[in-house]
Amino acid sequence: MRAIEDPQQFLPKAKYKMEIKSIEEGFISSMNSQKIGIAEMLSGAGRAKKEDTIEYSAGVVFYKKINEYVKKNEIIAEILYNSPSHIEEAVAMINDSYTISENKNIKRGFSKNPNVYNYCEFSDNGKIKTCAYHTISTSF
Repeated sequence: MRAIEDPQQFLPKAKYKMEIKSIEEGFISSMNSQKIGIAEMLSGAGRAKKEDTIEYSAGVVFYKKINEYVKKNEIIAEILYNSPSHIEEAVAMINDSYTISENKNIKRGFSKNPNVYNYCEFSDNGKIKTCAYHTISTSF
């Protein structure tokens, strides 16, 4: 088996791309993976029903991860797409998927996959508020 050094040269390219900017400043405390999945479907990277086609050049590229600090209007993601029909809805869905907090209060768990996050959110007194398992999807 031979590894491909530059797989992007073989993949289709999306016609359009749109940057998604943070609407507030602070630490990314969570990302709603269901909303992200719907946004990717709206971009063409997934399908609503089995008869729909998948556009392999479409998807979402994330530049910021959970627990990273973002400034207002900083680029946090980018949507790649070929049809602009649902792109505004997809952008709103991505923006709505981020939860921004003032404090860095997420403790990341351990995973061999860098796109999988096990994390717990702690209150000020050190008690666990929530724990979750997220898969962050990326497209090229």
